[in-house]
Amino acid sequence: MLSHGGLRNLNYALGLFELELLYYDHRSAYVQTTTINFKKDPDSLIALISCMNQFNNYQRWGYALIIDIPSRDSFYNRVYNKSHVRREPNVVKGLFNALKPKPNNNVVPTLGDIVSYQHALIGRGTCVVHIGHAAVLPGVIWNTDGWKVVMKLSFSPVTRTRECDIMQGIIDSAGNNRDILNHFPEIIHLETIVWDDAGLQVWLTQYIDELFAFKYERRKVEILSMDELHPITELTATQALAPMIRDVFTCYRWVYQVAHMMHRDISLNNLMYKTVGDIVHGVLADFDLAVKVGREDRASMSKQRTGTKPYMAGELLKPVPPKHMYRHDLESLFYVIVVLTTIYHEGQIIEEKHPIKDWFHAGSATLSQIKKAFFTEPIPWPTLHFERMRRWTGQLRILFSNGYRAKADHQQAVDDALLESIPAPPAFEDETFDGLINFAKFAKILDINVEA
Repeated sequence: MLSHGGLRNLNYALGLFELELLYYDHRSAYVQTTTINFKKDPDSLIALISCMNQFNNYQRWGYALIIDIPSRDSFYNRVYNKSHVRREPNVVKGLFNALKPKPNNNVVPTLGDIVSYQHALIGRGTCVVHIGHAAVLPGVIWNTDGWKVVMKLSFSPVTRTRECDIMQGIIDSAGNNRDILNHFPEIIHLETIVWDDAGLQVWLTQYIDELFAFKYERRKVEILSMDELHPITELTATQALAPMIRDVFTCYRWVYQVAHMMHRDISLNNLMYKTVGDIVHGVLADFDLAVKVGREDRASMSKQRTGTKPYMAGELLKPVPPKHMYRHDLESLFYVIVVLTTIYHEGQIIEEKHPIKDWFHAGSATLSQIKKAFFTEPIPWPTLHFERMRRWTGQLRILFSNGYRAKADHQQAVDDALLESIPAPPAFEDETFDGLINFAKFAKILDINVEA
């Protein structure tokens, strides 16, 4: 049911007598009732049927109307047939096979296998599904230019700017400049679905607000149909990877300086590549956390942090993080390069124990301290095919280390001035660590030839 839950453990034909009500909202909440045993308490079955009868339309069930409801047998076979289940946990390869969404553009695509799936209950994440083919009504533009097409389904808070609006603004800023557009997904269709005030989310919001201290975040479904991109981890040599990193950096810089948007989620999964003609381009994807430059200091209305934890700047991992600045995204890009070049080999994570792997398991407070110590030690040695990229990672470590040291030294000078009752030093420009970290300095390091 996409971002909503339903009933489970209920099948009268098989003679089961127990029921658990389950609500699962992608990224925000998981609510499960205690078991109801109809054999021990027959009245509960009558009460259940009465309650179910009051759900007189699909919206009340929280079902997304863009997809026709499959038969129970069809859904059961897709979910539980072992031939459709990948080895990765929580990934059901064929879950959406043959379903036909109905976006508001008179195109009915047929879904195929899942490309990627949400990774946790709490937090964020997207579901990406292949589109097999699409039935297009006369007069409708559905131009795929022969690309493989995917549908991205994300479940973001209703308070957050729609990704489709962000992407449209970027596309408008680029105009017909293919040198820029080639570094973004080719968007075929954009759409957002917000549930009405009679649906399940409204009821759950009221229920949780009454019983718990935390507030439930209502969600919307965002649909993006676009060309299929390839993960940057497929690039297994410096000669292939380095140009894609430069492309992504150039793309991010353009988005910030020209389109006036800050991405705020630079992470390994958001760095992709695609081939246009005979040319391979690095692509920056997933703008669901992006914000207009100048509005990044607004208090966030969402409980979720900006960024993906292993790649987040150390400052943003603190209990009370500062506002998100573009140097934080540059620091995240640095961490992506470190991860790619030190624990990946031939497109796979190395099996050996490695300190960088701790980034993926540590809590926020611990990870903040790990990253603080990271700048005081030599950079980890790269894997075999990325050894020359240590020219980048070593210089970038020095760049950020100098910046953090300058900020700490300035704070020490401020504290000393207060203690000695003397004039404080000039204000520290935090956006760029007083000019020590900026686009030009980062670009100069990436200009170092690591391919030869």
